[in-house]
Amino acid sequence: MRSLSYRFVVPVLITSLTLFASTADARSGKLTLHVVDAESGAPLAGRMQLKNRRGRVRKVPRLPFYNDHFSFHSPLQLTLPDGNYTFEIECGPEYHTRTGHFT
Repeated sequence: MRSLSYRFVVPVLITSLTLFASTADARSGKLTLHVVDAESGAPLAGRMQLKNRRGRVRKVPRLPFYNDHFSFHSPLQLTLPDGNYTFEIECGPEYHTRTGHFT
């Protein structure tokens, strides 16, 4: 099982990106997502659109889901099948929307 950990500092920059991997299960992995305010360091709530390599939206069990995104509070831990993903994270009008990808 692979384990990824991302830390997003909003609104200014993604300041720290740390990847952790293990080989327990080659077909799935864990992603830990930390979204924090750049000035205070306080964890933020937000909404995330997560798509697989085919462009299909991924739903996350036990989180509110609407149309093409889910709501969460930082930190968030996801268990995902191995693959390429794209994401978009919004934390309200006072923060910049962040986009990116990971494998």
